[in-house]
Amino acid sequence: MAKSMFELLVALDKLVVFSKPVASTVTVKLKPGMIVTVVNDQIVLPPTEGYSPVYVVLSDQDEPVTIASGTVGIAFGDMRFVTDQVESGTYAPGDALVASTNGKLKKYNGSGNIIGYVEQVTPNAQAPAGVLLTVQFK
Repeated sequence: MAKSMFELLVALDKLVVFSKPVASTVTVKLKPGMIVTVVNDQIVLPPTEGYSPVYVVLSDQDEPVTIASGTVGIAFGDMRFVTDQVESGTYAPGDALVASTNGKLKKYNGSGNIIGYVEQVTPNAQAPAGVLLTVQFK
């Protein structure tokens, strides 16, 4: 499996960071930069487009330390990051973003809770959607 392209652009001490186990209903491997929520003290993908509250995944579910602990690190708070975990589409600086049910960022279409804004779009042929987004997450 390809590694996620993720870079946190804020110090961890500015965020609330914690770990939770992943629910057995989650059928994809979680990667840094994905968007999740917590239900019954377990990590799940957002159940609806634009769902809130959500958290940013910080650890790769396939890393040995994550496997050993049985938990995945997630965070919330005002943060900036670069990620390839975005749905296909056309993005521009200033676009509002919501969480998709696939655990990725998606352009706001008029419904749901806005969770961040695009600061910069960088074309990247290796990214699943062909772009890296620099995001201001709220």
